[in-house]
Amino acid sequence: MKLASKTAIVTGAARGIGFGIAQVLAREGARVIIADRDAHGEAAAASLRESGAQALFISCNIAEKTQSKPCFPRPKRRLAR
Repeated sequence: MKLASKTAIVTGAARGIGFGIAQVLAREGARVIIADRDAHGEAAAASLRESGAQALFISCNIAEKTQSKPCFPRPKRRLAR
């Protein structure tokens, strides 16, 4: 578990390539924050949690500055060990 003490924020991770990246990071031990504007992000985070990972979904559109700035400081605290 190379990433056991790390937290990874993966944007666009509700599905597709982004979800694949989130899966690899979780498998390597990282706590994963899925940041996506797609509501499927909660299902993606739940799937990671079912496999034993720490995962959290944050609904935001990082293309919008007003949405992206508040997305990142608070989730890491929620996943703190």
